[in-house]
Amino acid sequence: MKSWRERIAEAREWGAFTQEDIDAWACGRACLVGEQRRHYGLNFSLEMADQAALIGMIRRNEFAALEEALDAIEDSALKCKREGRLGSWDNAAYQSFCAAHPRHQSHVE
Repeated sequence: MKSWRERIAEAREWGAFTQEDIDAWACGRACLVGEQRRHYGLNFSLEMADQAALIGMIRRNEFAALEEALDAIEDSALKCKREGRLGSWDNAAYQSFCAAHPRHQSHVE
């Protein structure tokens, strides 16, 4: 399975995400957040509105914004992993991403 870093890089090179990428996002285990859950052994998720905003970025081919979202979600996941908080996550980095992207209205508390 391709990572989201790989998917974003390929989409940037081709100019658009593929239907396979969009379909992968619809699968909870294969979406960007599911990838982080599997990789770091965490149990967290985003609200549906946040997931919808991120899929919107994929459909609009917003490569840079999606990379920033991935960075923020990874930063939050790594912080939780370091602190041993496997059932929750620190969303400060993700909230910073949301603040920098007004079209992305976060619903994560």
